[in-house]
Amino acid sequence: MPKRLLHKSETIMPKDILYRYVTELITTTYKDFAIYACGGFVRDLALGIEPKDLDLVVSTNPEVFAQELSKILESNYFVLDETRNIFRITYSKSDVILNIDISELVLSIENDALTRDFTINSLYIPIDKLLVENPIEFIIDPLEGLSHLNQRKLIAVNEDIFKDDTIRLLRAVRLSEFLKFEINNQTKKQICEDSKLIQTCAPERIHDELMNIMSFDIGSMKAIKQLNDLDLLFNIIPELKLGVNENQPKEHYWDIFEHNVQTVGYFENIIHSINIDGWILDEIYWNPRLKDYFMNQ
Repeated sequence: MPKRLLHKSETIMPKDILYRYVTELITTTYKDFAIYACGGFVRDLALGIEPKDLDLVVSTNPEVFAQELSKILESNYFVLDETRNIFRITYSKSDVILNIDISELVLSIENDALTRDFTINSLYIPIDKLLVENPIEFIIDPLEGLSHLNQRKLIAVNEDIFKDDTIRLLRAVRLSEFLKFEINNQTKKQICEDSKLIQTCAPERIHDELMNIMSFDIGSMKAIKQLNDLDLLFNIIPELKLGVNENQPKEHYWDIFEHNVQTVGYFENIIHSINIDGWILDEIYWNPRLKDYFMNQ
C-alpha cells in the first residue's frame, strides 16, 4: 500500500484501457455540461492505487446521462442509490468489468463536497484532465482532502454524514483498515454516537461491507476490534454479545467473545504461513452443498 502521494512530476494514468476509452468517449461526446471524476476514484489516483471504479458527478440529470451513456457503451444501467439519485453502469470488455457510478453535481463543487462522506473522498478532476500526463495537478480540493491523505487521516466531512447514509459507519472502518489510515477523534466520537443507526441500514448493504472487511488479506481481526471499539459490532451481530465474560473450560484462555475474535486473527495467520494447497486443506471438512451456500454469501 503506498504511503505517500505521488509527486506531480510522475506520470499517473488510469492503467486499465477501459478507463481511457470511456474517458475519451465521454469527453468527446458530452460538451454542454460539466463532468468531474470524483470520490474514491480520485483518492486512489492520488495515492498511486489503480482505481477499481469510475465515479462521476454531472451537472445534468444523472439518470438521463446514465441512460444515454449505457446505450453508447451497449451496457445496462440501474439505480444504485434511490435516495441520493445515484446510478451505475456496468461496462465489460474482454472479461474486464468497469463500474461507472453517476450522480448529480449538487449546485457547485464546494456544495457537492459537503454531501460526501470523508474529506479524502471529496476530491474532483475535470473529466478531460484525466487524459493529460499528470491529472493530479488538476485535482480540485475544497476540503483539504489531499492534506488529510498525506497525514493518513480519515475525517468526516460534517457531523451529519452518518445520519445521511448509515452504511458510512461501516465504510469508515473498512477504509481505515484498507488504506491504513487513522480515524480522527472527532469522527470516532460521531461514529459512537450514531452507532445504533446502523440497525436501520438495509441488510444487504451491511452484508456487502462486512464481506469486504472479511476479504482483507490481513487485518480483518483488527477491523473487527475497531467495530467493537466504535460500538458497531453488537449492533450488527448482537449474538456476539452473549459471549462477553462467558468463561470457557480451563483449556481456553479467552472468554467466548474474545475467542471468536481471535479465531479470525489466527485464521489469517494460518493462511499466510502455510502452502494453501498443502496437506491441511485435505483435513478440512467439505460438502458440495457448502459451495452453494458460500456462493450466496
